[in-house]
Amino acid sequence: MPKKIAAVENQAFVNGDGNNKPKGFLAYEGGDKESWEWGKIETIKSGANGTFGDDPAGLMMDVLGSLKPQYLQGAVWVMPRSTLAEVRKIRDRDSGRYLWTPNLEQASPSILLGYPVVIMDDMPVLANGTASKSAAFGNFKSGYQIVDRQELQIIRDPFSAKPFVEFYVTKRVGGAIVDFDAIKIVDFSK
Repeated sequence: MPKKIAAVENQAFVNGDGNNKPKGFLAYEGGDKESWEWGKIETIKSGANGTFGDDPAGLMMDVLGSLKPQYLQGAVWVMPRSTLAEVRKIRDRDSGRYLWTPNLEQASPSILLGYPVVIMDDMPVLANGTASKSAAFGNFKSGYQIVDRQELQIIRDPFSAKPFVEFYVTKRVGGAIVDFDAIKIVDFSK
């Protein structure tokens, strides 16, 4: 039961619309650097639907450079496995080195441009030809607040499905962006 609740919560923290669930960080209106204003999340476009465009390394460095210095300590990359599979192929044009550094120890995350990578499969899948917001970078501890009421409410219903007993479990949780400067979205679109 707790795993199902956690899976529903995670989905809402990413994509939730805010109606009887948390508002996910991808549900906010986006804007580029020129049209950005408080209440919108800054998006950096790749220039091609479903791909990193002509300069993948430059795109990732632009995203990294768009985050203000005070948020860099504690910043992480979040993306689904499909995006990570493509990120692992990106090389720096000058040196030819991969931008992604695998960590061979279980306890530590892998690194992209010096920052940890967190797999978040609730984000949209990166698919060639399909526009998506399949990666984000930022300090989520500063930028996104989760309000979690720890207790579960359990109601026992012995009448609805005789001879079985049903249980209804509810939990109250909320989430929203509290600092729009702390999170940047990679928009894989034109």
